[in-house]
Amino acid sequence: MNTSSILLMLSGITTALMAGLFFSWSVAVMPGLSLVHNDQYLAAMQAMNRAIQNPLFLICFMLPVALLPLVAYHYYHTGGFVWLLVAEVLYVAGVFLVTMIGNVPINDRLDKMHLTLSTADDLHAMRMRIENTWVWLNYIRTVAAVAAIICVLYACMVKGQVITH
Repeated sequence: MNTSSILLMLSGITTALMAGLFFSWSVAVMPGLSLVHNDQYLAAMQAMNRAIQNPLFLICFMLPVALLPLVAYHYYHTGGFVWLLVAEVLYVAGVFLVTMIGNVPINDRLDKMHLTLSTADDLHAMRMRIENTWVWLNYIRTVAAVAAIICVLYACMVKGQVITH
């Protein structure tokens, strides 16, 4: 197996892992959390947002940003090139930027809240400020990551086809 094939596999695996993570949050974690009281919801969100800040997550989150354009370059004269570029745009715009501009600031705002020192009204207000926005931003990340992995998979299917000009 050559370097470009290994990079393509790593790009696909990490993109798929992120799609699965965001999908799980969309279909299980957030619907489950929507059923609990404000203090439990906010405590769980704080705990999960702190726990996810670890090297393995960061590697999987960042690798598609770096590898997809590199892989696209390796497959420049093949049918996979355009699909890998589309995957990169989807991932960077719909996953990376949405996370950094949308979800992270919400997580940071929540992280600064001292739950045990907050009143019931404060907890309710914080939840109302963050929950729906965070959920919708995660839906965007889910769709973008799934679309990106579809593009990577399609690129794998057509990568051997040489483009003639």
